[in-house]
Parts: sequence; structure tokens; C-alpha cells
Amino acid sequence: MTTKSTTPAAAVDAGVILMRLAADRTRLEDQIHQQVLKVLDLGGSWTTVSVALGTSRQAAHERYHRTPALYR
Repeated sequence: MTTKSTTPAAAVDAGVILMRLAADRTRLEDQIHQQVLKVLDLGGSWTTVSVALGTSRQAAHERYHRTPALYR
């Protein structure tokens, strides 16, 4: 017995786009994290990082102070 999919093709297409965007977001977050570490390694401060990211120093530090999973 086979079951027909009741999901409209447009919804499937939108789901594929969503998956691609999620993968892009992960890749970009990894790159941002690497750049944060580079700024800090080159003597930049959390203030420099927070201004570049448009967030508070505390928020930047909480999000990026750990080594990214890519390097664990």
C-alpha cells in the first residue's frame, strides 16, 4: 500500500529553501565566530566586537567567548 503525499509542491520547495538557509546560517555563524576570535587575537576588545555586531559587549561575550564547535 502506498500513501500519497498531501504536501503541496510549493510547500516542499519552500522547505528545501528553508533547509538551505539554515545551512547557510550555520556556515555564517561559524565564520562570524572565527572572525570574533581573530579580532580578539589581534588585540581588539569586546567593545570592538560588539560595535561590529551591533550588540552589547555582554551579549557578544556570552555568545562568542567559547571556542566554536568547529575547533573542538
